[in-house]
Amino acid sequence: MRFPISGVTRVLGRIREIEAMIYPNPTQPEIPPEREERFAKVLEEALDDPYGDGGFSRAETTVPAGLSERMAMWEEDLQRLCEQYEVDPSLARAVMRM
Repeated sequence: MRFPISGVTRVLGRIREIEAMIYPNPTQPEIPPEREERFAKVLEEALDDPYGDGGFSRAETTVPAGLSERMAMWEEDLQRLCEQYEVDPSLARAVMRM
């Protein structure tokens, strides 16, 4: 059975119209210049390395077949990043598994 989304789309459009009447000039949060500079730097680096692999050839990369081996590959980075961003490592592992 297909869910008809045209009605949902119409309702969401109407909600946006009403919100525009209530909040005609939404204020955009001010972005600190250092964050803009950081974003520009990260974007530039990504464009320089389109595959995001640090310049390594795809042929040099091997991926373990089993889930536990793949998860183990990331454990060191996972611990560091979870600590840096104050995220529960168990939650990060669960998201990675999915």
